[in-house]
Amino acid sequence: MPLRPYRMPDGSVIFAGKDTVFRPVDRIDPHDVVEKHFCITAQEGDIPGANAWLEECIFQLPFEHGQLVDFSIAVSEAVRNAVQHGLRSAERQVDISIFYVPKVILLVGITDDLGPLKIEDIRLDVADEQGNPSLDTHGRGFYIMCALTSMVAYIPDDNSRLKELFLALVPKPD
Repeated sequence: MPLRPYRMPDGSVIFAGKDTVFRPVDRIDPHDVVEKHFCITAQEGDIPGANAWLEECIFQLPFEHGQLVDFSIAVSEAVRNAVQHGLRSAERQVDISIFYVPKVILLVGITDDLGPLKIEDIRLDVADEQGNPSLDTHGRGFYIMCALTSMVAYIPDDNSRLKELFLALVPKPD
């Protein structure tokens, strides 16, 4: 089944994940909202530190353990992509933000200048016309992210290049 992007009026694009659930929120107490930020240099050696920070932050949140494991794998893939496929510069940074609203959503944003990467350049099909698995691995990270999260969204810059990527996890209904 091909991955279908949904372009929003503001230009952002959403890919529905495995268990996207949108439901109205009665009331959010701003004191309950958790917001954390982390920044790494875009160096391969910084990825394990980012993953450890992320796991330390999210594994204390009230989600099923399996959901958090899947989510951390998806975010790790997104961070690795930002580091590996971005513009090459010694000063380049990758910003990671966590935003958690209890009983509503866990959202992680990865902000980076990914250089010339456009969503149109990513091959989103994983099979050829006959249904055989494609040997081209370009773009499979998006499938991994969508398979392991509730939602994947991105915001392009003015030139349609990937600028911000968001991964979301929603709690399973009570």
